[in-house]
Amino acid sequence: MTFLLRPSLLFFTNPEWGQANVILATIHEFLVVDQYDDFEQSFQPRLGMLWKYPALASAFPFPIPWHLVPANIYLWVRMAKTIAGAALDKSSRLRKVNDARGACGLHGPPPVINASKVASRIICPSLPELDFPMRVRPTTFGCGPIALPKRVLGELDPQMDMWLRRKGMKTILVNLGTHHTMDSTLSLEIARTLKQILDKVSDLQILWKIMLRGDGQQEDIVKVFGPELFTQKRIRLERWLKADPVALLDTGKVIAQVHHGGANTYFECCQSGVPQVILASWWDTYEYAARVEYLGVGVFANKKAAPRAQNDEFLAALLEVIGNPEMSAKARELASVCQRNGEGRVRARDLIVDILHTQGSTAHDNFLEAEAAEQG
Repeated sequence: MTFLLRPSLLFFTNPEWGQANVILATIHEFLVVDQYDDFEQSFQPRLGMLWKYPALASAFPFPIPWHLVPANIYLWVRMAKTIAGAALDKSSRLRKVNDARGACGLHGPPPVINASKVASRIICPSLPELDFPMRVRPTTFGCGPIALPKRVLGELDPQMDMWLRRKGMKTILVNLGTHHTMDSTLSLEIARTLKQILDKVSDLQILWKIMLRGDGQQEDIVKVFGPELFTQKRIRLERWLKADPVALLDTGKVIAQVHHGGANTYFECCQSGVPQVILASWWDTYEYAARVEYLGVGVFANKKAAPRAQNDEFLAALLEVIGNPEMSAKARELASVCQRNGEGRVRARDLIVDILHTQGSTAHDNFLEAEAAEQG
């Protein structure tokens, strides 16, 4: 996700003109992005965006093999052509949105299109060690993963904490994101794969946070696992988790997380040192799948089946991750990098406060000078 911090309408009375000048001085000051390549790819030398980095939603690996470079260039060109065509087509959603913005006095393209040119500071929750190698402009600040303050799972959900800490058991967390709902076909394919790995690995238990689309799906999933696994408490199906997922990861009892490739989950796993199994399903989730494989901290588990899942491919990915001490070591190494760097939310806050203080002081001084000139 990308956020351009810009107020649209604010009201001020006469005594507040100083504060108004402070805000005017910081409009378009900050742009918050998910990863470096959101706005750094286009600034890479030798048109690196076209041949070096995977095109958005391409599911290509990094580095891109030479035989895929022509296809990668084609995808970028096709995307640009599609966006340009939508901007010119009066019936397109993009054109209607932009016309509505113009009617409200907001002229020019939507902020996301030229945001990197408008914002003088870009804040990114990534770090060079967590991303593809690329040249990053001095105005782009990598603060590291931005996560909620750490809280103890035992205080948030004592029952879950006890289950995670069951003697001799290791846990896989399956969490495909709040917005990812599954139809019956996909949920049953995933369930069959999870059942198989539970049968293969006797000291494994699985926590599955699952968002379902229709009635009866959960009953069908329960049948796949069978009553014995539930009696043994080796499988838990939860529609919602009382504790934030990062609290579970920080227990050190989760040996892998299966997720959809969302930015938040990716960075939480990096911060907690947990290997990742990604079932990518849309847009930039394919980029995060490529990242975990490039960094050696996870597996792209549906390369052939995306945006769905296929039993054999998914099972092979799970077995590769849970039986790979080298991958676990690399994941812990990334966690150490994040720890040495400091908490991302704190570093981002400090930068924003520092810039606001500097810009605010300058704007206030300019206001006082202008006011003095008027009175003089």
